[in-house]
Amino acid sequence: MENPYLHVIGYQDASYIRFRNITLGYTLPAAWTKPARIRSLRVYAGLENFFTFTDYKSYSPESNPGDFPEPRVFQFGLNIHL
Repeated sequence: MENPYLHVIGYQDASYIRFRNITLGYTLPAAWTKPARIRSLRVYAGLENFFTFTDYKSYSPESNPGDFPEPRVFQFGLNIHL
């Protein structure tokens, strides 16, 4: 007797939730930056491809099984206006 579900053994649930880009920033108050002759100063941090919630057994549900994993990118920076 043949197993009726044999053709679906290799299938996976590829549903997922992903946070592709996250950026957090803070602009310092002008009273803090004025003594240093800075009009505005913003500090920020960013993440790319950081969180993916899935039960999929590969690097990403959006890529093919043989592809390389997507890089995670961390960014930190300052925006200074003199």
